[in-house]
Amino acid sequence: MKRSPLNVLFYSLMAVLGVLFIAGVFASRKMIPLLLSLLAVAFLTDLRLGMTREKRIAWLALAIGFGWKTAMAMTASSVQIFQAFVPLRRVSWLFLTFIVYGFGLRIYALIFERKSMKVRDENHSWSAPFIEFFGNWGIELLLLAITALSLRMLVPSGYYWDDALNSTQYLFERQDGIPLIQNLLSFMGKYLALGRINVLSAYYYFLFYIPSVAAYKALIIALVLACQLVVRVVLTYMTGSLSLGQFTMLLIPLLIQLRAYQDPVSGFYGLMQVLLITILLMAYFFTRYLRGGQKRNLIFSLAAYMVGCMIYEVVFPFGLLIPLLCWAEGISLKQTIKAILPFLLICLVLLGVVLILRLNLPTAEVYEGVRFKWKLSAILRTYGIQLLAALPLSYYTFTDQLTAMEQITLADGFFRQSSDEILRGNDTADYLLVWLLVFSAVLIFQRWYTESGNGNGNRALRPALALGLCLFLLPAVTIALSTRYQGQLVPGLGYLPVYISLFGVAIVLALLVSRLLRRRNAFLQGFLLALIAVVFLVTTQHNRLVTHWMDRVFYYPRQTGEQALESGLFDFLPDNATVISMNPGWYMWEASWGPPRRLYGEFNTIHSGRDFVSGELQAGGRDDLAASLNDQPDRPLYLFSYQGSETGGVAVLGKVTATADETNLITEEVIYFLHGEGFKDQPVIYITDEGEPGIVDARTAYPIRVSENGTLYQLNPQEAIRFDSFGMVDFALLRSTSAELILNGDR
Repeated sequence: MKRSPLNVLFYSLMAVLGVLFIAGVFASRKMIPLLLSLLAVAFLTDLRLGMTREKRIAWLALAIGFGWKTAMAMTASSVQIFQAFVPLRRVSWLFLTFIVYGFGLRIYALIFERKSMKVRDENHSWSAPFIEFFGNWGIELLLLAITALSLRMLVPSGYYWDDALNSTQYLFERQDGIPLIQNLLSFMGKYLALGRINVLSAYYYFLFYIPSVAAYKALIIALVLACQLVVRVVLTYMTGSLSLGQFTMLLIPLLIQLRAYQDPVSGFYGLMQVLLITILLMAYFFTRYLRGGQKRNLIFSLAAYMVGCMIYEVVFPFGLLIPLLCWAEGISLKQTIKAILPFLLICLVLLGVVLILRLNLPTAEVYEGVRFKWKLSAILRTYGIQLLAALPLSYYTFTDQLTAMEQITLADGFFRQSSDEILRGNDTADYLLVWLLVFSAVLIFQRWYTESGNGNGNRALRPALALGLCLFLLPAVTIALSTRYQGQLVPGLGYLPVYISLFGVAIVLALLVSRLLRRRNAFLQGFLLALIAVVFLVTTQHNRLVTHWMDRVFYYPRQTGEQALESGLFDFLPDNATVISMNPGWYMWEASWGPPRRLYGEFNTIHSGRDFVSGELQAGGRDDLAASLNDQPDRPLYLFSYQGSETGGVAVLGKVTATADETNLITEEVIYFLHGEGFKDQPVIYITDEGEPGIVDARTAYPIRVSENGTLYQLNPQEAIRFDSFGMVDFALLRSTSAELILNGDR
């Protein structure tokens, strides 16, 4: 390509713009005139050298993107007209896509000198050696690696929601001395008592025998990858198109949105992943049966359907997939009815068992999740919200707040919404993954063109469409009927089966893209690549933020409590003591969902090594405080509390004095535990029973035991303090009362 001084100038300007953009200097409105001037010079350079079609499209995309950026920067002004744009900041990612597309298209035109951007034959394409190198499974392996790395923030995270309490209960049962088969039967019996036949979900009981949370999270990620592989195999068999399955795989990391809610990827024992695999296998073997007529494939399909129904109720509606697959394969009505009957029989038998349980067991309607509410407006609203949650960036766009265990954070200000924040909020690994994702997409597009040119890949798209629509639409049916989720779900939130729906969205989008790419429009292909890159960056950043927030609520406090007990905080308790947990929040791993199922004793037993379940030691929560006060002095009463953050944590144990009551909790013989770099040198603060502030710093602290987890300290055993005043200057455990008194007082 001939390089004139104007070409060199354009290269330099593009480089400067790229550096300024990534550095985030666009956050300043003072930069806008300079940036627009640089763009104007570059635009005039193109006009002088001659405008081609791709140059015009590139500049149009840049004009749209930077026009939006200018409007967003002006929202900080007092001009009223610009304030109307403030609520639209959440769609800034779309205009960032235009900027990326414009830059990419313009640089591409500079590197490859040609008047048009027609797609070349694969045999003469630069990507041909790479396609040959990767071979049959290279792209799939690359996509699996991208997905796994995009979810890497989950591996060092903690247990959330049901996982938090299950990890306490089932880990305790591992050492309770009761035979495994008896515990398993008890587990299944609890489902049956609720009028549910989910007995095959017992598989997840064993997952909480895994002592490592990281191994547990890695297993869930592995199941996500297994779902990607299975959906690729099923789609390729159904349609004959390898690219359709590969592109569906590519879309999965763009669609997985972690939520501050009961989420199917950050936890829940791989339940939705196992269900999706059973549904895909049901569709796969049934399609093989329709095409080959072998009875064993029908049996495999029936078995997959029955297993899925006995794991979770959401699979029941997937009986509708069977007639749709018959239609897609062009099966006659008579043969369709014949094929449907065994599935219908299984469905009716299992529903009959559910009905018998609910009519005869008094506890069958206790759980709101399986209690139906037949109000049409509520059903339609919940159904729409559940479907919306499967669409890309839905949680990022529509949620107003993050809520868990009494902790609330507003979404505005938490999620990064401007294009500058989005770019600065990702690390080097994210950008590497973006390039690998775009590279994979280019390879898939090249293969798609080849399949289309050879007449391959079009054998049967209708089965894939039927599968995609069913995966998208059917999981929301049971959720929409549930009393619980009719009251819980708001736009952006979706319950567990949203995971199945997002695979349906991926299939439908892949089919749509396959139709669009038939025109071999390079400009459309470029825009799709830019869109993929930006959505991936936003989603990955969003997932990292949500995971960190959930760890602040679930993981860091629990880690502090566990390490305090493992360091021997309870070693000093008398054998007949009662310990009341007075934690600043509702900790699910010990409080469960509330009475009557609480796990204070199990949690204390697992981590302290002392028996709070079958021995004389007793444990309870705040609602047990009044009764425990009445048991004194026959049974010594101790209060226990802990809290943690990413930099460390603090736990405290104190013996309640005889003069204490519910409104004046005075404790003595106080022992406390500190761990983490952010806490080891911080002073602890408190208020004495006489109302005097107290402080103990690193020089005056009295350590009684040091371990790899942290350090146990003791206050003067004769000094009585208000238990709820104990805390730290930068990290008040329960209330900030003591900090205010000390910082504003004489000491």
